[in-house]
Amino acid sequence: MTSKVDGAGTVKSSAASTTLDGPSGAVSQLIDSLARDLSEMENKHGSAHPATMSSRNELARICRYARRFDEALNLYFQTLAVQQRVYGAYHASTLRARSRVANTYYAAGRYAWAMSWFRDILVKRERILGPDDPDTLRSKSSLASTCQAMGLCRQASRLHRETLEARIVVLGPDHVRTRFSRSRMEAAEGTS
Repeated sequence: MTSKVDGAGTVKSSAASTTLDGPSGAVSQLIDSLARDLSEMENKHGSAHPATMSSRNELARICRYARRFDEALNLYFQTLAVQQRVYGAYHASTLRARSRVANTYYAAGRYAWAMSWFRDILVKRERILGPDDPDTLRSKSSLASTCQAMGLCRQASRLHRETLEARIVVLGPDHVRTRFSRSRMEAAEGTS
């Protein structure tokens, strides 16, 4: 079974189609179905197989959108452990797995944890990809948003400004991510 969460929070699946704001029973059924799929993948391919990791991430993503953060974190940590073992701490796949953990902490309102993870990811991406790589800039933007959520408005404003300036050069002034950075920076400056 495959599923996808669109921007409106609608889960589209070959087995079910529901809105996560809808009845919790439907979401629980979808999570149960995805958990069974994951178990089958683990039994068939093992925990490190790409299909298994994809299935695990899919289940984690749905748990996160359903606000079942501890379940999502547990699943994301399992994927992260495999990624680190297989690829090492600085591989792009490992850094993406770390970002999923950080984003889940942020979504759960655990900003201190999110900040720690985002800082670490940013340092690694700057070292490996360089300061102006789009993934590095995404990490800097996430760190800035976390600072803002924690009330660290000056730091958030500085990070958003740095991200905006780099995105203008790298992506152009009208790119969607550049516009996003501009609006985030303006919001941060309005609260500092």
